[in-house]
Amino acid sequence: MDIEQTVETVLLNLQRIQRFHDGLPSAVYAYGLLEATQNSLVQFPGEPLAKFLDALHTVLVTDNRWGRYTVEYYQRVYSLLEQLAQSETASDIAVEAAIQQMEQASLTLLQSGVVTDED
Repeated sequence: MDIEQTVETVLLNLQRIQRFHDGLPSAVYAYGLLEATQNSLVQFPGEPLAKFLDALHTVLVTDNRWGRYTVEYYQRVYSLLEQLAQSETASDIAVEAAIQQMEQASLTLLQSGVVTDED
């Protein structure tokens, strides 16, 4: 699987996790996200998109927060990744900016109490 196929898999799972956010299928799609993003830096060295996928993986697995993020958060991540994927060449600067936006959205949810570190 190349980076483009991996990104398509991640985008598809991001759409599905939004649709089935409060049900059991969301765990299946979260697993798909984690599986597709795990080791992305090793699989695709030098690919700027791999940095975003790696950061996404970290955000999702930290304290197992994937199940506590909102539909809106997943939509934001989807939009960021889609923008990066549609650009001719995703520069390191664009990827770093997208990662910062994704992490800021996560931090905002944590600070608002929507997402907590408690299970």
